[in-house]
Amino acid sequence: YRKKQLTSQLEETEKERAQKQEIETNLRVELRQNQDFIALEEQKKELERFLEEEKNCLEEKRILKKSIKKSLDQMDKLLEIKDVDPCVRECRKRLESIEEIQNVPEARALLDQVIQYKNQMYGKVQRKLAEVQIRLRERQTEREQLEGEIQRLKRKKLSYPEAVERLTEAVREEFQRLGRKAEPHVLCEVLEIADESWRNAVEGYLNTQRFYILVEPENFDIALGIYDRLRREKKAYGAGLINTQHMEDFDEAPAEGATLPVQVMSLDIPYDLTMAEATFLTLGIGLLMALGFAGLVLLLSSKLRSQVAIFAVCVALVFLTGLIPIGGNGVLLHVLYLFPINALNAQILFSTLVSYQAGPLVVDLAGVLASLYALVLVACVPAAAIAFRRHQVM
Repeated sequence: YRKKQLTSQLEETEKERAQKQEIETNLRVELRQNQDFIALEEQKKELERFLEEEKNCLEEKRILKKSIKKSLDQMDKLLEIKDVDPCVRECRKRLESIEEIQNVPEARALLDQVIQYKNQMYGKVQRKLAEVQIRLRERQTEREQLEGEIQRLKRKKLSYPEAVERLTEAVREEFQRLGRKAEPHVLCEVLEIADESWRNAVEGYLNTQRFYILVEPENFDIALGIYDRLRREKKAYGAGLINTQHMEDFDEAPAEGATLPVQVMSLDIPYDLTMAEATFLTLGIGLLMALGFAGLVLLLSSKLRSQVAIFAVCVALVFLTGLIPIGGNGVLLHVLYLFPINALNAQILFSTLVSYQAGPLVVDLAGVLASLYALVLVACVPAAAIAFRRHQVM
């Protein structure tokens, strides 16, 4: 019975709700047809829109005030600069009383002027900052170089050209690899001039030779091998190695200049020769060259009818090869050293340490010159004789 009663009440409640829903629907249909109600709804929507715009405007105003405060702070910093543009001060006054501004275009123009001035100042500051950073890096580099100099001086080590330091370090590493305790030295470190009146003369004579490397006589051949390797790799330009194996020859002054060691010309000459022997060697090579060219001229005379052509070939081989600059390509250097003007230069013949390699065989410049021109003589004279004999038969 109780369940039936509750079910009946529920059905009545549902009927009442449906009736009220129907009444509400009918009322809304009637109200939509009522112009006053429609206008009221539109006004409510417009009011909501205005309230939202007001909220947005208040937020923009808050942000604008914050931006103005920031701009005022920046202008205060600009006003601390000497000779600042007057537009900054005027714009600051306007911003302080922004709510009282009547002429908006004029205020906008003034603000644009300040912005342009600020951009100009920013550009100047950036350029100045870049210049300061460049100077700072230069000073930092100078400082590092000076600190390096100070450290070297503290270690009692002087500063030398890069090639000299490279050769010294390479020789030192080779000595350490071979287990030798010897140390290479630079000539100016160990050279002492007893009579100061001779200092300028000695320094003028030595010039860059004062940076040549000194090692003990028993270690000279090892150091010479390192020096020759670096020189072939073009890493020893301006550096030199003193032949200490013959230093005892300077202990006593010889009676005649001919018996002086050839190292009086240059301390880095590796040959164990006296001045007389070096002179005879040069003359001997010159004689072989003359004989070789004589044989070549005979061969050319047997082949060419024009004396001018023969003369031109000889001039080209003897003189023009001496006009080509000696520098750059290593192969070109080795070729040019084989012609008379360069080959008979004592500095080139004895000091440049030029060598020619054919497989395991390595020959110095003097040996190659002697062999080459002897070969030219031996080859050209018989060939010329055969050619002349054929001319006689014809």
